[in-house]
This record gives sequence, C-alpha cells and structure tokens, in this order.
Amino acid sequence: MVANNTVIKKLIKECCRSLSYNDEERQFTFRLNPCIGHIWDRVKKDIKSIDIDFHLNDFNQLLNRLCDLHNQCLRLETKRIADVLILPGEILELFLVDSSTPIRLVKMKRGQYLNVNTGQGYSFGEKHEFINNNRLETSEGYFLGSIKSIALLSPSCEHIALSKVYIGDYYRNKISDSLWPIFEMVVNDANPKCNTRLSEYLLMARKMGINSFSLLNILNASIHVWRLKEVK
Repeated sequence: MVANNTVIKKLIKECCRSLSYNDEERQFTFRLNPCIGHIWDRVKKDIKSIDIDFHLNDFNQLLNRLCDLHNQCLRLETKRIADVLILPGEILELFLVDSSTPIRLVKMKRGQYLNVNTGQGYSFGEKHEFINNNRLETSEGYFLGSIKSIALLSPSCEHIALSKVYIGDYYRNKISDSLWPIFEMVVNDANPKCNTRLSEYLLMARKMGINSFSLLNILNASIHVWRLKEVK
C-alpha cells in the first residue's frame, strides 16, 4: 500500500537516525535505530489514528525500504533529455550497450556530471543531449559507451520525508548553480571522524536546496575517490 506521508514522516522520526557513515559497509546513510524491535508496539496506536489501514506488514516493508535508501527512487523512462532540462542534483540512470550495470550521473553544474559509480566528474557541455542509441562522449572526446536506455530518477516518499526531518526546508532555497563544493568538501575530509562534520553536510545540503537522495549519491560517490587515494 501507499503509506500516508504523515505516517512515513512520523515513523522516520522514530526509526531513523541522522546522517552517518558506516566504516564497514563504506557508505553514508541514515541508519535505523538499534532498538527498532520495540518501536511498532509503542507507536501503533498513534499510527492507526492517522491511517487505520497501516499494519505491521506495512511497517516492515517501510523498514526494508529504509535499509535500501540508495535504490528508493521513482524512475521516469525517456528516449532523450537535454542538459538544460535537468536541474543540479537531479540524477540520470543510463544503461550502456554491452553493460549490465547502469551508471548514475548526478548533475553538478551546467553541462557537468558526477559518476556515482566511480566518483569521476564529466563535462558534456551545456548544449548536450542524452539520446537513446547515441554515443555518450565527454567534451574532451572520452567515449563512455552507447546509450541503451535513459531514466530520470526522482526521490521516493521516504527520501522526501527524510529530507524534511533531517535536512529541513531545503525546498525553500534556490538550488545552487554548482554542487561541486559539497563533493570537494567530503573528498577532502575523507572518512568523517565526528558527527559535527556530518551535520555540516546536512546544513550545506539545505543551503544548496538539495534533498537526501541527491545528497547520499554525492556523498557515496566521494568514497571512490578516497579509495583511489588509499591505493596511492
């Protein structure tokens, strides 16, 4: 079932903690409360007063989605889309010919994108169009592959609720022309050692006008750059 937005927001406040970095899994996320097993019994009455059709099974399904925030999004398939129609922070998912794994590209600035899979930045130019069956090539002539399918990813209701709870009224702010500063900050910080720095990432996201889905993709792209530095 599609849960009531008020229910989702209330349960996220109960079930999720703020932004954190998991050193073992090497990813940023909003992890679940370790006392999750007792939450349903405590909040069931309040939840039922909002949505009588929300049951334990729905609660468990929500928890499963919160454990997989990276993939909680809506996919809008398209055959072509121009750079000018994509806002900074929006994410493209491209399947390339001869590849079973899609690449995610976060728009960081006009004509510039961040590859979430590798942490690499690409410049395609402000007049670029992503078109099915066309070559995907950077402004410098670097060939990435031929596009098989294109999808624009938008945040799920879980991410919208998470953003309101932990980022705040980000949607009231104009989206920054460039999101590179937050990526560069995280790359320079490397493994965050304190919650203070994590709070700064959330504050920066709010000022830049981006939601938790965009933020997590940018943060987790930075981890690939850390790994390259470690190898060197």
